[in-house]
Amino acid sequence: HPGGIKETTAGKILGGRLVFNSFALDARNEKDTIYSSLAWGNLEDDLRGDLNSALIINNNEDLILNITDATIWTGKSDWNINNTASIHKIGDRVDISDLVISHKNQYLGIDGVIDRDPLEKLNLTIQK
Repeated sequence: HPGGIKETTAGKILGGRLVFNSFALDARNEKDTIYSSLAWGNLEDDLRGDLNSALIINNNEDLILNITDATIWTGKSDWNINNTASIHKIGDRVDISDLVISHKNQYLGIDGVIDRDPLEKLNLTIQK
């Protein structure tokens, strides 16, 4: 539906963008850390989820995002992001550690480095 409107139970797709019926964000900080909880969609929606994380700000060039709990529901399937996932940005370099999105025995794993150095690698593992 390019440029049109398509109704879904999660909201409306407008010109290729998904608009949700409900969205909630709760955030608080302690010293150099921002704790957040993000939720979208309603229980009856085909697409809904929640993401809880801690963002540690060491300085403008050094940020660490630790995912503490996350689930995305698509239709009747729930996909979980493991609670040991971490994304660490230092300057132009991004280290992704133990990011696994799973549903039963299926998963997508991402681990490695995004950097200008061509010797650095980002590993992607898929289990169908």
